[in-house]
Amino acid sequence: LKEARAAKKALKAQVKEAVEAQKKPLPPKPEELNENNWNDASQKALDDALRSHAPLPNQVERWRLISRDVPSYSSRACALRFLEVRKNIKKLKDWEAECRAVTLANAALSKLDGRAKKDIEEKARRAYQEKAGVKTEEEKAAEEARQLAEAKMGRVLKADD
Repeated sequence: LKEARAAKKALKAQVKEAVEAQKKPLPPKPEELNENNWNDASQKALDDALRSHAPLPNQVERWRLISRDVPSYSSRACALRFLEVRKNIKKLKDWEAECRAVTLANAALSKLDGRAKKDIEEKARRAYQEKAGVKTEEEKAAEEARQLAEAKMGRVLKADD
């Protein structure tokens, strides 16, 4: 019985190793764009200004109002930073979605379905039976058929004598 358990454990380990080899690694986290070296204080000022100034029909005027609340940055620099942050957020969301997909695919590989479990159980049972010298049902049937054939041949040979 210990041998059967050890065989089953070894088979599970082999399956696990094969699965680990198929798993994909997670993609690297994307780096954030920060072309104009915005510091945290300036970024917070931009965020606050964006919240306080609602969208206007004239976008140029809106960015002028926003840039007044963000010291040392022009309206163009504020607008470019806004677009840069938006790209960063989109890249981060895409990366998270890709990580989720890879994680789900890897998890699906890790789960043993009923068929794989039955295969492992069957291989372990056969290994145990071989070591213990126990014959399977098929081997027993084959042995009976061979003995029956030998008995018939024996009767035929006796009849010929």
